[in-house]
Amino acid sequence: MPGGAQHTRRQLLRLASAGALWAPLRAAPLLSFTCRDEQLSVEAPSLHFLGGRVGDRLQNGLSVGVEIQILLSTEPRGAAVRRGLERFLVSYDLWEERFAVAPVNRELRPVTHLSAPQAEAWCLDHVLVPVSGMEGNRPYWVRLDIRAEEAKEVARGSEQAFDIATLVDLFARRSPDRQMKWSAEAGPIRLAALPRPAEGRRR
Repeated sequence: MPGGAQHTRRQLLRLASAGALWAPLRAAPLLSFTCRDEQLSVEAPSLHFLGGRVGDRLQNGLSVGVEIQILLSTEPRGAAVRRGLERFLVSYDLWEERFAVAPVNRELRPVTHLSAPQAEAWCLDHVLVPVSGMEGNRPYWVRLDIRAEEAKEVARGSEQAFDIATLVDLFARRSPDRQMKWSAEAGPIRLAALPRPAEGRRR
């Protein structure tokens, strides 16, 4: 298929407002999938979770915690049989007009000097679902959940002004009035039919 990605036959976007910081999406993102190192990877180039009110807070000197979860199930909206979860702290350099991302996962390296689409893609690219041992020709459904929440103010222009402990505490407290949520579900997909790019996890 074009672009080397399998597009699903059916896609569903569900938006659930969680307070005044809600950032709506106008259209359902087109999800596509690849499998590398026996792990499922999701792409959603039409989903811009660092824009709107999230972008406004970043440009006002606030950092934003982003939690991304990918759930794999055997039926639409079914119980997850596999999942991948990562958390990130995103900030914006007003002088450089670029984004920086610090992952909670210490195996991943912080990245800087990214555009908004690059930062969004980098975050998604590093949320992987292990699929080793799963049936390749069985139909599965994939759900993408993204949650963003305003964190504390960071020093403007500082690329290293990240507080990972703050981010962990941020999501543990789950303040509904400060959260923004996006959710999309797609399927069915078959793991055996997915493109398999060169092995090796991106960093």
